[in-house]
Amino acid sequence: MNVALVHVVADAVANATANAASADGRNLQSQIARYPYRYRRRIWDFTSENDRFADLAWSCPVAVVAIVTRRRKDAVRRAAKALVLRGAPLAEVLAALGLGSWTRKLPPEALLEPLDGSLPELFRRPETGRALIGTMPRDVRLAGRWMQAVVAASRHGDELLVAWLASQRAFACRRMSPLPVRLVALFAWYSVQRETPAGALVPIHWHPDMSLERVVALAPHWLTRALHDLCHRGEPKGSPWGQRALFGDISVVPLTSCAAVADEARVMRNCLAQYVPAVVAGQCRLYSFRRGREVLATMEVRLDARGKPTVPQLKGPGNAAPTEEVIAASYDWLELIGKWPGAAAMFRGQGLCDASFDRLIWAPFAADVARRTGQRAAPCPSIAEVQGEIALLRRFSCR
Repeated sequence: MNVALVHVVADAVANATANAASADGRNLQSQIARYPYRYRRRIWDFTSENDRFADLAWSCPVAVVAIVTRRRKDAVRRAAKALVLRGAPLAEVLAALGLGSWTRKLPPEALLEPLDGSLPELFRRPETGRALIGTMPRDVRLAGRWMQAVVAASRHGDELLVAWLASQRAFACRRMSPLPVRLVALFAWYSVQRETPAGALVPIHWHPDMSLERVVALAPHWLTRALHDLCHRGEPKGSPWGQRALFGDISVVPLTSCAAVADEARVMRNCLAQYVPAVVAGQCRLYSFRRGREVLATMEVRLDARGKPTVPQLKGPGNAAPTEEVIAASYDWLELIGKWPGAAAMFRGQGLCDASFDRLIWAPFAADVARRTGQRAAPCPSIAEVQGEIALLRRFSCR
């Protein structure tokens, strides 16, 4: 009877142990499922090596991702693993990986990108970390995009910009468009550098009380204007598009700067400034019809499918119909352009110069960021990249 009882107890203990092991396995799987998909296989292999590595998946997700993603030297990763096996405090493990102790509070969902050892010093400051953690979205499913923006802001901006961006309510919205943070940082930096050519073009200066929605409305307008005024190569030699023309007492004046476009829009009481992005993209050109100092009309010029210049719009003050003499002058101008050899090929001739963007806009900003962070200056993006990010800012929304 006693032997039978012993067997019953032994079977019960074995079943309980098996059930506990199964439950632990399911819990580990569910925890690993919280990590970004591309890390899960490596995390599973890592946590299978040792129970302490498995415990790390709960206690310090950022250390797990730092170890398995191989963004650090093998010696650094081996040292961190040895500390974990020895039972060292998590602060020591994180310090070995070049991370601040506060990062242990980041959930797996926040780690869409591994935090590598090149992060700015502010990521190792406890006070900064506590402030950042306090602004993280409560819904951990939204923490990834928040963390991406915070890391990008730390690479391109100062601590004030990082704190401002991290606190924005937009990150708590379920649907949020991609946010090109470096253009936001560029706008904020030039808001302070008012003595520079690009800073002088900032219409409304950034300050920490601004909402993100306000900034993404202002930044594309400013940067498009800066590209237009500072980064054009200039008209090709012999181009008719940038020259004044005189027909009787009416002159046709090309509007070649954002200031000239803004003045024209103010005088003519129209929305001409909205066409600057199209001018920068080489899609259209803008002209003013004048008699002396009097502005008579504004003209938009584009090329049709055959490469012939056309006039989609010719408007008088307040978008009124132009006078007959202005219409006659526009026909004379089109006839003149049509007879000019190679005019169509020179329509986009001003173009945008990557070297000018680097020298006049990007390099001063990148040099200051490198000086403050102690890192190498970020490479200059191409104007094509910048224009793509401007388009993203213009389409930005959150809800």
